[in-house]
Amino acid sequence: MDARDFLKTVLDPERLAVVGAVAARPGSADALAERTGVAARDVLATLAPLVQAGVVDRDGDAYRLRPEALRELAQDLPQPRRRRPRCCTA
Repeated sequence: MDARDFLKTVLDPERLAVVGAVAARPGSADALAERTGVAARDVLATLAPLVQAGVVDRDGDAYRLRPEALRELAQDLPQPRRRRPRCCTA
């Protein structure tokens, strides 16, 4: 998964809520569903590609975000272009 694919995955508000909940505190799909109000099956559908990509780890029933994987993805994002200073004209 590259940075653009990750962003496409989390652009949906419910998916973003799931990723935010995992980032805040690891938990099971049921716990994440309870914290976010997202159905457990939708939580699992959001987490599956993130686990496969290595962005989220699964240990038994618990899921946790891998911050180092997010840092790697962030490095793949396009960097903003520097603006040229405006020159004073009379």
